[in-house]
Amino acid sequence: PTHVADEAIDRPAYVVEARHGAMTGISIGALIPALAERGAVTGPLKHRRMWQMHPLDSFLECARKEWESWSKILQEMGFDRDPPPYPYTEEIVKGYLEKEQQAYRDGESAMLKRMEK
Repeated sequence: PTHVADEAIDRPAYVVEARHGAMTGISIGALIPALAERGAVTGPLKHRRMWQMHPLDSFLECARKEWESWSKILQEMGFDRDPPPYPYTEEIVKGYLEKEQQAYRDGESAMLKRMEK
């Protein structure tokens, strides 16, 4: 398929819709097993690189600044209440990340058990 820019929503031609990207990834992974296997290597690498480039403390600082920026915009538009404080701390996010990692480990263990049968 071809893609064209959509100036109405400021989307360049190289950006595809999420549905298209997901279906393409699934199809290619199913049709070319070597690429799917490569994902087992690149997935963890991407995870590590993301955290190296965006450590949690600086990520949360950027998110807090954006939250405060939007709060200011809402107040300038007439929102008459005090804005809520930014809700996430490092401890909260670390807890979410641990839950995510545990779910990943549980899923991986379940998959290995199914493969043993």
